[in-house]
Amino acid sequence: IIPVQSSDIKSISIQSDSASFAIRTAEDPTSWTISRPSLQPTDKQAATAFVETLLSLEDVSAAPLSDEEVLTLNRADNAIRIDISHTLPSSPFSAFFFVTHNRDGKPTELSVCVPLERLRHIIKSDKIPADFLTRESFAAIRDKSIIAIPSDSLSSISKRTGTVEETVVRGHDNLWFSAKPLPWEANRVTLDLLEKLFADFKSARIETLFTANAASYGLLPAVSEFSISTQNAEAPVVILLLGNRLADGSTYLQIKGLDAVFIISPDAAKILSLPLITKPET
Repeated sequence: IIPVQSSDIKSISIQSDSASFAIRTAEDPTSWTISRPSLQPTDKQAATAFVETLLSLEDVSAAPLSDEEVLTLNRADNAIRIDISHTLPSSPFSAFFFVTHNRDGKPTELSVCVPLERLRHIIKSDKIPADFLTRESFAAIRDKSIIAIPSDSLSSISKRTGTVEETVVRGHDNLWFSAKPLPWEANRVTLDLLEKLFADFKSARIETLFTANAASYGLLPAVSEFSISTQNAEAPVVILLLGNRLADGSTYLQIKGLDAVFIISPDAAKILSLPLITKPET
């Protein structure tokens, strides 16, 4: 249906009532970057699989579209518009996708309306994944990396939970000390664990790329907030927002200023719940 090779594609834009999503090729034409809702890295394997599924669609039948049908496509309920820009001399590909689901939410039919062709293509449901063109499928394309801050780049870490705030600062001797509250000591065990976690912090999965209601995840206001100062001039401060905890102990997390909502493992959530400061014995 889509007469384009993946190597020819520059970008894919997807627009529906519930999502506005786009990916574009990076310097390497076999790799992809999420460009909407915001600039974010992709899982190369997941992005490639998504593009290949899209380009491999074949119809089992096709029917002509009337002029009236073409004019109303953009206003149709549940329409998913896909625009593909490419390097070929032909016009960019544009089509409207309609997915029909059964009572269990499984897709039973996919129809693809191509205005330029004046055709409606019908694709069997067994040719498409169960979550095809859903918010969940877009989230799965996002790379699971949250942050990667080398230990020697960390300058300070602050943690606020409710009205309780703790701050530790790394001194010239490379040792951590308490800045708030004083004169308590930095918890060495916690900070060793945090240094290892922040060096390559990955999520268990991506919940969503579209934070329509941050409060529903416990992120507005956040249950806890980490402010991490680094020696990286491009990202001198990173703020992590921790939200509600799920039944299995995993927890919602978001980088302040970005759209993606991550789910972190129970082990990671436990480390982030540990105190930064060692309370003095009374």
